[in-house]
Amino acid sequence: MAAMFICIALTSSSVAGTYTNQIPVGLDDLLHRVETATIPVQKEYSMTVHQTVMQIQAAASTAFLVGQQQPIEEEEFSATCSTSGSVRAVKGLSAKRISQRMNNSSSNGLHLILTFNPVAALRHLAALKSSTISADVYDGVPCTKVSGTDKGFGFVLYVSKSDSTIRRQIILKATDTLFDSSFIYTNHSGLYAPLHVTTTKPANGIQIIQDFSCHTL
Repeated sequence: MAAMFICIALTSSSVAGTYTNQIPVGLDDLLHRVETATIPVQKEYSMTVHQTVMQIQAAASTAFLVGQQQPIEEEEFSATCSTSGSVRAVKGLSAKRISQRMNNSSSNGLHLILTFNPVAALRHLAALKSSTISADVYDGVPCTKVSGTDKGFGFVLYVSKSDSTIRRQIILKATDTLFDSSFIYTNHSGLYAPLHVTTTKPANGIQIIQDFSCHTL
């Protein structure tokens, strides 16, 4: 189930604020605003992604991550954003292994590629009668927080009230966080496209940082 919304694949190429009481959700309007703000209507667009995979030191706490992260690899690839809102890698451009545990290599090795579709998660939550909504703040931005569970997986999304972009996505299995992603966007002629995405997988201390450029909008 979680793989529908965020996935790490092998290929060769702080929340602040106060919670309000949760209430049953009619999410159709929120979903429509997010789709209008972030999804290309007529055709997909392409972009270049620079990705850095980091290993967070096991002893490092969230408050002391600076200087406690070790890069494992860096790479660049071309990606597309489809009319469904899915961002996926289509071609590897370059890659470099950095970790001392690995040999430095060119783009012939295996590399971690991250794809994501937070809008799909919001669509899924909108279809669940058990989803809930509350007002919250993420990274200083007033947001609508949407939460729901399905078949043992939990989904939490923070949607900016000002521009209708999804700023954070958390995927859980039971009470354990599988992925925690934050999103920063850039405005291209009224459409918000991804600019910077950070995803952390607490189970193995992996953090994936993606910077997007050269959007063909």
